[in-house]
This record gives sequence, structure tokens and C-alpha cells, in this order.
Amino acid sequence: MKRRAYLPLVALLVAAMIVPAGCGSKEEENAPPPQTTQPPDAASEEPEIVRLPADALVEAVDPDNALVTLNVGSRHGATEYLTYVVYRDDGYVGQAQAEKVLTAKSSARINRKLTPRAVRVGDAAEAVNFGEDTPAIEAVVEGVDMDGGIVILSAGAEDGVEKEVKFFLYRGDEYVGRIEVDRVLPTKSAARIVEAMTATSIHPGDSALTRFKIGTRVARKSPPPPPITAMATGVDAAQEHVIINAGVKHDVKKGYPFFIYRGAEYIGKARVVSVFPMLSMARIVDKMTLANVKSGDQLTTRLKPGPAAGSGPVPAIDATVAAVDNDNGIVILSIEADSGVKKGYTFFVHRGDNYAGQVRVVSVFATRCAARIDEAMTRSAIKPGDGAKTRLGGF
Repeated sequence: MKRRAYLPLVALLVAAMIVPAGCGSKEEENAPPPQTTQPPDAASEEPEIVRLPADALVEAVDPDNALVTLNVGSRHGATEYLTYVVYRDDGYVGQAQAEKVLTAKSSARINRKLTPRAVRVGDAAEAVNFGEDTPAIEAVVEGVDMDGGIVILSAGAEDGVEKEVKFFLYRGDEYVGRIEVDRVLPTKSAARIVEAMTATSIHPGDSALTRFKIGTRVARKSPPPPPITAMATGVDAAQEHVIINAGVKHDVKKGYPFFIYRGAEYIGKARVVSVFPMLSMARIVDKMTLANVKSGDQLTTRLKPGPAAGSGPVPAIDATVAAVDNDNGIVILSIEADSGVKKGYTFFVHRGDNYAGQVRVVSVFATRCAARIDEAMTRSAIKPGDGAKTRLGGF
């Protein structure tokens, strides 16, 4: 407190000590004490603490020293050692930890290991709690709907999970992304993918922790292939291959996906396994489309818009697994007439509250549809009688 603020009080006390008892009139003795106005002592005022905003902003970046300046400080609830996840419109950028906190500003050190992209001025930063006060809960990702942004976890209310609890996702020692619980059942929970905090695609089997794992690294996304349009010049049904009239000279690389179309109709998907100067060979990913692929079909590395190609809103449809052909990876779903099912729709198969797997529709009939099992997204054998939904969050 500043010394100047004490002077009026000191003067009054000294005057009271030297005035003899009984001096002054009764009116003076009964008079109310004088009203004195003192200047506020700025040093003694506590800064107003408000709820930390969802987003801070990066105001400056020192890449050489791995430091950033954020536009939040102690008045916003910021503290030293608080960790921020940095992101921009196109997704996850990295993480930084506050080192020096002023009233309205903070400096934070970039965690190079967890920051795969350069931090820029204008990036958003959200504070996350990695502290010991967060309940330690471990779970496993049992189901994923990347299009709908939903994840099913193997932990629920009995494990201490509550709505709005946040989990960090890992694949081995790699950071994958972040989710926030939306719905809790006794032994399961559904969580929303926080897309801006997610570094790569999420898969069944990924681990989920409420505590951040020290020493992790970011699972890096493979760069998307450039837009390439080609044509199928031959199909080898026995080897499940399609020959594409584009190769090294057209920037085709091993592993690139090609989506197959006949006019506006989506036929299936193939992935390049061999590349030559003027052509390449791709393996058909979808066995059900193998018989449908023909010479002259168009192939492209970018999905065309439209629900048949997996983009656009999909209506909420319930179905039941009527039959399963495990040898060929095919299920038959019973659906209501005029349900709106279309080729290319994904159904999430469940047994009660337990996620089983995913299937993608390849043929549609009046009250039935055939769907291919997505083995990479399937946790347990699909059986007749299992339920199937186009919206994972409605389990």
C-alpha cells in the first residue's frame, strides 16, 4: 500500500491523542465523525478474476526461442504452467505452456515435440487441464463416426465418467486427438470429437486418458494426395486389381486412394500398390465393387460431393442385421420401405449398448440392403439380430 494513503489517518490519530479529555462542546462530542474521502489504493486492489475464455489469441511468436505471447493474463484466470492447445481453422497446430503471466498478457513456451505445425499470430489457444486434480480415467475407443464427430468409449458412469469430461486420445505413444463426453451410460459413454484439437483420424482401439501422457509425440497426418483424374484401362478380378492410366509422370504415388465413378454413380475405392511411369496398379478395397468396376470407369483422388460418395447429411435410420456372410464380408440389413437408404451410407452396428462395427451400403432393395463390413472399424463379429444405425450417437 502506498504511504500517501496513510497520511489522513495518521493526522487524525495524532490530533485525537493531543486533545484533552472533555474538551469541546456536547454538540461536538455527539456529532458524527467527519466523512473523509480517500483516494483508492490501486496496489491493494485485487484484480477481477473472470472465467477463462474458451479461446485466447496468439499475439506474437518468437520461433527461435519457441515462445508465444497470448492475450490472456491473471485477470482472465491464467496461471503459470497452464497448458494451451493451439489451433486454427484447419485444425490442430500444437501445444504451449505458460511461463510468465502478467495482468493481461502471458508468455508460453511451445512444446516442440507436440507441435507439428508452425504457430502463427492469430492462432487460437484453449486452456486445458493436465493437472493432478483431474480424475484419472482410462478407456478404449470402441467405435468411431468421423463424419458425425462421435466416439464410443469403453468407460461410463461406473468408472467415474461424467458429462463434459475431456479425454486425450493416443495410439501407442502418439497423441491423436481430444474428445468431450456428451452422453454417459453405466459402462459406456459417447463423446464429441473436438476437431480443432485433433491431429489425425481416430480409430477403434485408440486409448483414451483424462490425464496427459508425458513424452508423447503427435501422430502426423499424411499429406493429402493432389487432385488426379484418371481412367480404368483394365480389371483383373482374380488379383482384385485395376489398372489406371496414370503413373509417376502424373504424380501418382504408392498408397494413394482412388475413388471410382461411372458418371455420377459412386462405384468403390482402390488403393495404389505399384506405380510405373505412365500407369499404376491399384488394389480394390471393396470386394463388392470388384465385379462392378469396368474399363472406362473414372477414377479420382478426391471424393465427389454427394451422399453416395459419403459426404452430405445422412438421415437417422434404424435397421436390423438379417444375415451375415463372414466369408465375403457382407451383411444384409432389414430396413423399412421408403427409409431413404442410399448406396454409400454407413451403418454402425451394435449389440445392445455395445458397439460392434461398421458397414457401408453397396446395394439397396425395397426392404433390404446389402452392406460391406469395414474390418478396420469392427470390434467384434457382427451377428444376425444386431441393431444398426446411421447415427452413432443414438446408441
